[in-house]
Amino acid sequence: MTDQKPGADPRPLEFTPKRIILPIGGRAVPRQAAELACRIARREGAVIHAMTVVEVPRGLPITDVRDELAMQADEWLADIEGVAKKLEVQCELVIVQSREAGPAIVDEAESWEADLIVLGVPYREKFEDFQLGRTASYVLHHAACQVLMLRDRAVEEGPSVRDEH
Repeated sequence: MTDQKPGADPRPLEFTPKRIILPIGGRAVPRQAAELACRIARREGAVIHAMTVVEVPRGLPITDVRDELAMQADEWLADIEGVAKKLEVQCELVIVQSREAGPAIVDEAESWEADLIVLGVPYREKFEDFQLGRTASYVLHHAACQVLMLRDRAVEEGPSVRDEH
């Protein structure tokens, strides 16, 4: 007799990540991605490397970060640290300063030898089609490891003027 939950798949996952990169950008979706990453980490005994990228404009030195951006990054990471503690998962926190988030995430994943990037992405529409943002697109194209994306739900629009007539 096993202690398996009813309906649980008894087969182990073929992919068992041990080092998970979790980029955080402060929206609701990254928090949901954090919860998902923590659940995967707990199940697989993995470590999470939560990171936030402070993008520094090209006209400024790379070391020039406004205090409010650094404080915001600290708040985001503290929130994720709370999620990890609640789920009893080991979590490392890092703030990276870079010109662009995509290359910084990929570089961090490579240098940390991550097996998985869990990336939350917002739902965006442009000309009535879903659009993947610049950062998510870069990570998908350039990451050497597996990438798991959690997209926000589509925003339901209210009735249009035409629908009311």
